[in-house]
Amino acid sequence: MHLLKYGHDGAIGFSLGVALSFLLAETRADALVPIPLHMGSPRLFNQSKKIVKGLSCKLKIPLQDCLSWNVRVSPRAPKAAKDRDPLPENAFKMKYFPRGVKTAILCDDVCTTGATILKAASALREGKIQVVASISFTLGQKGTYN
Repeated sequence: MHLLKYGHDGAIGFSLGVALSFLLAETRADALVPIPLHMGSPRLFNQSKKIVKGLSCKLKIPLQDCLSWNVRVSPRAPKAAKDRDPLPENAFKMKYFPRGVKTAILCDDVCTTGATILKAASALREGKIQVVASISFTLGQKGTYN
């Protein structure tokens, strides 16, 4: 993940999406929706979108890049979860309303607290799209979950 986010190796994202696709093999949806880059992001590409392209190739579910940030927030990745400012209620908005899409799977590169996924899902719900699943990477400490 570090090479994808900071090493500018987009091909890894596609491969990660292909590798993750087995986790969603039984999940049906009309679209795969990546979490967009933050406003003003210096990144060369959207790593979540690269992952979705790999998922889409394997699952035969179309990518819909229909979300955008509605507010400017500072990058969240370098901060510990306890040090992050809460996301505002209207953090995301629909850029467009994809025709015929009633269900979606959200994809983020990394999930720490789940706040980004929840706010993105809220924006999709306002657009009459039900989120049936989300997929991302999470790192937990061994032995901390019962």
